[in-house]
Amino acid sequence: MPDSYAYCLCSLMSFLDDTEYKTIDCTIFTQERLLKITDIDIYQYLADKAFGTSEPNGNSVPDRCRSTTIKYHKKAISSFMPRKRVVWDEIRKEGNPTKSEAVNDLIKLIEKHEVRGTGIATVARRAIEWEEYIMLLIAARQVFSNREKTVYLLLAVMTLQWHVIGRIDDVMELVTTTIQKSLPHPFCLQLKMRKSKNIRSERDMPTQILFGSMDPLVCPLLNLAVYVEMFGTRGFGRKIFDCKSTRGFTDNLEKLFLSSFFVAVKAGYVGSHSLRKGPSTYASRFGLLKDWIALRGRWRGKKMQVDTYIDVDVPFPDAKVASVLCGPRGPCKYSAKAEVEVNDDFLCSIAPRCAEAFGGDVAIILARSLLWAVFEPETVRVNDVAVSIIPSDLRKKIMEAWTNSGRGNDDVNPIEKIGLLVSQRMDQLEIVPVNVALDAVVGQDTSQGGGGEEAIQNLGSQIFNLQQIVGDFRNEVMSLFCDQRRHINALSANVRRIALQPGIRGTVQQPVTNGRILLVPVRLSKCPRDLWVLWKEWEQGLGGGKPAKAFTHAERGANKFSFSRRKVFWDTVDGMVRRGQLLDVAIDNIYRVYGWNNSVTKILNEMKRDRHRGVSRV
Repeated sequence: MPDSYAYCLCSLMSFLDDTEYKTIDCTIFTQERLLKITDIDIYQYLADKAFGTSEPNGNSVPDRCRSTTIKYHKKAISSFMPRKRVVWDEIRKEGNPTKSEAVNDLIKLIEKHEVRGTGIATVARRAIEWEEYIMLLIAARQVFSNREKTVYLLLAVMTLQWHVIGRIDDVMELVTTTIQKSLPHPFCLQLKMRKSKNIRSERDMPTQILFGSMDPLVCPLLNLAVYVEMFGTRGFGRKIFDCKSTRGFTDNLEKLFLSSFFVAVKAGYVGSHSLRKGPSTYASRFGLLKDWIALRGRWRGKKMQVDTYIDVDVPFPDAKVASVLCGPRGPCKYSAKAEVEVNDDFLCSIAPRCAEAFGGDVAIILARSLLWAVFEPETVRVNDVAVSIIPSDLRKKIMEAWTNSGRGNDDVNPIEKIGLLVSQRMDQLEIVPVNVALDAVVGQDTSQGGGGEEAIQNLGSQIFNLQQIVGDFRNEVMSLFCDQRRHINALSANVRRIALQPGIRGTVQQPVTNGRILLVPVRLSKCPRDLWVLWKEWEQGLGGGKPAKAFTHAERGANKFSFSRRKVFWDTVDGMVRRGQLLDVAIDNIYRVYGWNNSVTKILNEMKRDRHRGVSRV
């Protein structure tokens, strides 16, 4: 049992025995003692947890915890009960006391208070929106710009997690053998996730398709190929992502949420679980069935006998959800142009680490995405920010291999992206490339009346082109919207800060005695009381002293320890002011990130550590 379950049982027994049990060793509680626990004991304990009293009345409110906490305690305690599968018998007073009417009625009462607003407000993480997902992918490149491996690890995991509606720890545990080439559709990959919280049998791990995306920023194939080819894996059959635990990944994700590059588009808390709720909500808004989304996310529902007679692989619903999760521009495949010779041996040679990790079949598909990215512009503009889609070192290496092979013009991309339409013919999945005959879709013989067939083909191409135009237009509108919102937020913050301090700051003049200007001291203060004083020391000087920004090289050396310690703060504020923020707003943001109650020394130490790690939190 988890330690958290043991803690819940010890908390219950401490409440009942009026003795504090600090141990999490539940073997001290005998079966005879656990059998003496009744439904009233559980009710009083849970009521005390929620209401602060074991006997709540009509005026009591659950101001201690939410119903979800009570349900967790109920579940944890139930796992230790000797008759945990038996419903509580009110007459014979035996069974599992957590499965009683009194306990269930208590939970319903707490939920009613929460609905009416008299309970504790929720702190559950909401679903992340598509615009916020794009901001995260941009923020990863900006916040960790000095840590290349962290950047591409975040991009590969987040795009793959969004595409398969996965949990972070599930994606981090993926091994190379779980990703294979799709046999029915050889231009796609397929995934069979074998290790997950919800996977307990072979029927819980369906085969799922992996598409490329027309939008390179969110393409899971491209981001996966970049990470593996840049940093490699531990070998065939080993983990794809080299990370000791998911804790480090979630910590980096929290830094992205706290960075200035991420602006929430709606109220609510966001966290690591938002990246699982986000794609689920995004797909449901396209009108896809809940069962299809549950299949893609591998959620375990209530099993029925008929489930054992239905194959776990249902290709069309899975592919339909996957195509929606590729974003507004839709799914695609990477294909070599007909006039260019790009054989499989060459593709494996430009992606040797992919071939070593996944094998030749998978490496060929991933290598096509890399070769396509090499010939595209070095940066693309998203939300008015220029971002790179492939590292410059990898781009240079692949370009040199292409040039040395003499296979074609260095100015013409040998790989093209072809959009895909996901459809169904009878019970089979049909993935039709755009501008290819749609015989498989309509199920007609083209030898008998080709005019109607050609019209349908043109109509399909036009629909797909319209989707591309709408997707590009939507991205452009969101880019302009984000830019305007950023300026409005900065302007609003500046106005609010001016309203709080409407006074005019004075300037410090050099002291004059008998017509002579006295020499000002060049010594830094020992203990500035706050960050505003520290900035004044840089800009104007303290106590008639010389401003720190005007120190000569020798004067800086005389104050070497204090000057170098404070320089990280002065540089940060100077950069924020140059970006359009008021001084007071910039310092407020630093206090907000590093803590209002922290001392100046502690804030400076934290900022210095962030600089050494290459992290920008403000």
